[in-house]
Amino acid sequence: MIEQQPTASHQPLVSEIKRVTTILSAYAANETVHFHEPIKGPDAPEHKAAPPSPLSWLRQVFGLSDFESDILVLCAAMELDAECARVVSQLQGEAAPTFSLALAALPAAHWSALMPDSPLRRWGLVHLADERSVSRSPMRIDENIMHYLIGLDSRDPLLASQTEKVEPSWAMPGVLQTIGEQIKANWSQHVDAGETPPSLLLYAGDTELKRSLVACAAAELGFGLTEVRLEHLPADRGELATLIRALERQSLIDAKWIMVSCGRAALEGDMLAKLESVLALADLPLSVICASAPGCALALNSIHIPPVPASERAELWHQLLGDDALAPRDIQRLAYQFNLTGAEMKAACREAAVCAEADEEESFASALWEACREQARAAMPDTVERRETQVGWDGLVLSGAPRSMLKMLEHQVRNRAQVHGEWNMGTKGAAGYGISAMLSGPSGTGKTLAAEVIAHELGLDLYRIDLSMVVSKYIGETEENLRVIFDAAEKGGAVLLFDEADALFGKRSEVKDSRDRHANTEVSYLLQRVESYGGLAILTTNLKDNLDDAFLRRLRFIIDFPFPEAREREAIWRRALPREELLSGVDPERLSGLAVAGGSIRNIALNAAFVAAEQGRLITMMDVRRAAELEYDKLERSLGDFDWSRTSTAVAGKLETTS
Repeated sequence: MIEQQPTASHQPLVSEIKRVTTILSAYAANETVHFHEPIKGPDAPEHKAAPPSPLSWLRQVFGLSDFESDILVLCAAMELDAECARVVSQLQGEAAPTFSLALAALPAAHWSALMPDSPLRRWGLVHLADERSVSRSPMRIDENIMHYLIGLDSRDPLLASQTEKVEPSWAMPGVLQTIGEQIKANWSQHVDAGETPPSLLLYAGDTELKRSLVACAAAELGFGLTEVRLEHLPADRGELATLIRALERQSLIDAKWIMVSCGRAALEGDMLAKLESVLALADLPLSVICASAPGCALALNSIHIPPVPASERAELWHQLLGDDALAPRDIQRLAYQFNLTGAEMKAACREAAVCAEADEEESFASALWEACREQARAAMPDTVERRETQVGWDGLVLSGAPRSMLKMLEHQVRNRAQVHGEWNMGTKGAAGYGISAMLSGPSGTGKTLAAEVIAHELGLDLYRIDLSMVVSKYIGETEENLRVIFDAAEKGGAVLLFDEADALFGKRSEVKDSRDRHANTEVSYLLQRVESYGGLAILTTNLKDNLDDAFLRRLRFIIDFPFPEAREREAIWRRALPREELLSGVDPERLSGLAVAGGSIRNIALNAAFVAAEQGRLITMMDVRRAAELEYDKLERSLGDFDWSRTSTAVAGKLETTS
């Protein structure tokens, strides 16, 4: 097996040119000359102490016979050696040697040396001025091959804009390392048996890690890796054939594998047709990487690249950050929270370094967390609303068991890296890392606010799923819409909020027609995605009894939000109203007697503030009364005999002191 490429030494070429010139001079003088054998490649190419010269390397990788090697040397000598050019001109009166001269003068001659499928012509090492007359046509060496023989840059300009060198930029974590070992073993087995290794298709997974995976496998076998992007290749089959042959020739010279990258687009239509053309034209094995498996069978061995588990993503973060940038527990949290690609992880690290340097008060750890959130946001569709979360636990008026359960929910999300990662608990099933919760209770009791509080405390994005943008009357569209949302949310483990979930997660009905069957399929899909989601899914409902029982059983938390009591309503009033110097006689204690939930309290306080602002004065109880009447009308309820004139002792004392 070839494990290394040649050094840039052209001294052996000088000796070969001298030998061929001597043969031609003897032929011109009709003399017999005794000459040494043409230079050959090493008997043991795996021996690293004495790498082959460029000429012997070309003989080896292209399988040139002694006669074919002499033709190549002869054509090179015409460019490099004046004496050889003089002898050739003397023999045939032309500036370039012909194949007939080579047949007559050089030893071990054979006609097949310039057949169309011979190495010299197939790989474009030597060109004929007139391919219609092989024997009489002048021969010339390819310019890039000439440069290679004398130790100069031999890269074909045709490939400069089409290819990219790929280095092993990541040490492969466990699951990908296993696949890399399989690829390496498969390749070695075929090469050792003298067979051409099969082309490979690596689909799904992280594009950057797939590139590094192939590069690692190639490097361990002594090869480099060059990448060509499918979308950049010409559509014309003739141009494509020329490019593929040039790419394969350069890959043989440089001892590199060829990788074809199909990008993020689906492998179908014109892209699929172009890939099929590439596979048909290529003689060397290819490694093809694409985002998803093609819809038809291709002539390659397909390998599915699984997502990197959270426990192994920590290894990738360690590679990027080293041992001192973050504490091990912080790295574990990143790994279990964000499912970023390798490129996104690198971008987040660069952004965090810039932010931490610009702001001395911000630590690198917090800057990196925010940068990861920013990277994850790009994947979310525009139809999903991201809600800004500014309220912490102090802004949520809720006591007793509901508050305790919400705290427990936050703690489970925060510490799942330790429980699932360090302690290896709950990681057997697909739903091992995700958490789902149902918040139920009357409208306005703080369910949505609670979701905002949890997202804020965890430093995560909160996305509210608008059911009107998700549910479709067309079969399969609802599932597809949800798939896009869940797949995008997985990148950042975002908090997904399904408001009024009973409209979407309702009880499955008895199947009477195709519409019932379709509706039940949607519910089943939702159950499965919520359960397998790797982040936190929060569902709110006013009608818990309308939800599917199978769905309720799969939820880890079901938290009932009671209607707030008087002391809780007073606390909500105090938070909803502005600072005291903007109030005149407004009594939160007295207002707690209004039997309205927190959402209505905030509406009343806000509307009262606008009334006072319009009149350029402080907010009064009369303003609150007018706003309350509007809110009660909206709720189709009556204020009854609520006494607006009474005030609490504390407020009465303040009013008396002020007067």
